[in-house]
Amino acid sequence: MVAVEMSRMVFVHIHSGGTRNSGPCVGRVESPSAASTPNRPRFDPPPANNQGDVRPRDSLPQRRPQVLRQKARARKHSLQTLIFITATVAVLLLMPQSILVPDDNAVPAAHNLLSLRGMPLGSRLGSTGDPTPSREPTLVGADALPSAQSPSEWVDITAGLLGQPPSRANASAAWDAADGEYLLFGGESSSKVVLGDTWAFKAGSWIQVNTTPSPPARFGAGLAYDPLGPYVVLFGGNNSTGTINDTWAFHVGKWTRLTPSNPPRGRSFPAMQYDPAAGEVIMFGGYIQNNQQSRATWGFDGNWSPPWAGGPGAPPARVGGSMVYDAAPPTQLLMFGGWDPETPHRILLNDTWVFNWSGPPITGSGNWMNFSKIAAPPARYDSAVVFDSSEQKVVLFGGVNVTGVVLRDVWLWNSSHWAQASFPTLPSGRFGAAVAPSPDPGAFPNTTSVPILLFSGSTGNGILANDDWYFGALSVSALPPRATPPVLDQSFKGHVSVFKFGGNSSFYSYAWNHLPAGCSTANTSSISCSPSIPSTYPVSVIVTDASGQSATSLSSNWTVNPLPTIQAFTIAPSPSVVSQQVNVSVTVAGGTGPFAYQFTGLPPGCPTQSKAVLNCYPQAVGTYNVHVVATDSDNRSANGSTFLTVKAATTSTPAIWPYLVEGLIIGASAIVVVAVVRKTLRTRTPRPPREAGLETPGTAGAHGPSDDQPHTEIGSDTSERPQPPPEP
Repeated sequence: MVAVEMSRMVFVHIHSGGTRNSGPCVGRVESPSAASTPNRPRFDPPPANNQGDVRPRDSLPQRRPQVLRQKARARKHSLQTLIFITATVAVLLLMPQSILVPDDNAVPAAHNLLSLRGMPLGSRLGSTGDPTPSREPTLVGADALPSAQSPSEWVDITAGLLGQPPSRANASAAWDAADGEYLLFGGESSSKVVLGDTWAFKAGSWIQVNTTPSPPARFGAGLAYDPLGPYVVLFGGNNSTGTINDTWAFHVGKWTRLTPSNPPRGRSFPAMQYDPAAGEVIMFGGYIQNNQQSRATWGFDGNWSPPWAGGPGAPPARVGGSMVYDAAPPTQLLMFGGWDPETPHRILLNDTWVFNWSGPPITGSGNWMNFSKIAAPPARYDSAVVFDSSEQKVVLFGGVNVTGVVLRDVWLWNSSHWAQASFPTLPSGRFGAAVAPSPDPGAFPNTTSVPILLFSGSTGNGILANDDWYFGALSVSALPPRATPPVLDQSFKGHVSVFKFGGNSSFYSYAWNHLPAGCSTANTSSISCSPSIPSTYPVSVIVTDASGQSATSLSSNWTVNPLPTIQAFTIAPSPSVVSQQVNVSVTVAGGTGPFAYQFTGLPPGCPTQSKAVLNCYPQAVGTYNVHVVATDSDNRSANGSTFLTVKAATTSTPAIWPYLVEGLIIGASAIVVVAVVRKTLRTRTPRPPREAGLETPGTAGAHGPSDDQPHTEIGSDTSERPQPPPEP
């Protein structure tokens, strides 16, 4: 629509003789409905002439001037039509493939977004019954693309790895240079369960990383290593209920949530990669909530920079585009393909863009350059893209094409053009795979390039791949030996093997180191034996190819345990009584867990259980010979036995004398208390007052007779008595 409207603008300009709109035409188109707006240039064809040119046959001589004018007008219209068609083609080839507002103000899409999670593979991505156009290049057809041969090859190394994450799609992966490991986070399971686990691939083994805190579960997040951090930065994604906009950093085995300024709005499936020239992690596009998307370019250097449009010819908005740093000269940040949900038919893209940074890192500015005029791979989204250091080329694999078919092709970018590559072995077609460099010399020794690791992804129809693929130059290499089982009992038969690849594969020789006692070395890739002495053995192997090139694997531990024995078997308390709880406990030394337990001879009320410790309540009197058999995972057993005595519960009459003594003590105490109370009350009772002049016997006044007064006994004749008054 945009190309047609611009062509019409050119046609109107030509038709009007250049007298109107002679300056450059600048405008933007925000939606297909903009064609009906008053300010939008429109092309109105000349009105039809229904009367003026038809004359009677007898007036033909007079028609010649009119016929000449009609022919001249027809030639003019033909020339205008030719110019119109030429302008249309030129605009289609030269202009950006869509025009959106060049900032992060998301433009609502003109349709309902077709979920990346639930897209029915094998069906068309466009509207039902409508053709689904593809933005494939028009200058050079796909059949004209050059082919390429690569010294690197694809190798399925799943069988040689120790451990494996659950299969998933739309996970995020990056090489963590600071920690020296391949980092994997999140994704979706085959049942659409959103995952939030973290895995590290290091030294040929997958190890789950359990940290607190950790980012919430999500899929379709942006993940890139920032060497200036130095850490792996995670942004956005979808948690099944909507997009999120948190920023996390992974460093030294731990996640830390960052709080940068000016964070972008939440989005999923952005294109995201570190650009050394800019000194920032660059992020473009992505799907925003409610059928919105962005064509803004963001930079992260610890804080999110304000978005910039990236020049007048910025890429159109996209979801699921692939971004990679092309380290080959002239070094550039490359972005390819994706899905443009803003278009009415959900067009898939096959455009190629290069981000050029000018000026000093962080403070300079960047511009996008469109390389879409060159031949390119077919349109696709959610493909795996990574830089191959051995070839100094970008490698593009898989994805989903415009008809919903899962792709299995490989393309190489050599800084200026694409070329399809052929390989004798390829992973199954897939999209949403996790891919990143894995330059771990422990996992891939003696390699002449930086290996690439591709993990899992969706093969279509809800089926997930559960494999690991190595891509790189195939010098001879050996993964750490894999012992089966990795822990076993002495004299139990096991085997150890090595996974090798690369080099001159017509012949390999093997030299094993540190095998367990009882295992003889042999010039084979796998050894079966029965270790005889318990210990932990660091087994390694040297693999030599037919050309004499060798690779020494990392060691892996093979643990041999002694045979199991019963170290302790107790039942307490013993003797016990009926209905009293007893504890049964077994301790095993040696062997290889887990263990199974079988008890016999327990009293009624104590059922046997496969547990090392059990509690029960005997319900019958007797002496019981209890026996236990403990069996380990290698089916080696140990036996033990002990006795349990159960007595009847007795009911005797309690003794009376303690209660009598207690009663006597209480009674005596009561008597003493009563006596003390009565005495206290008696001493506090007041005496009646005495009459004046009377003295009690043996007293004189209040204090008895004084020593200087004569003492007179009561009743003596000489005692003082009252005398009547004298007579007058």
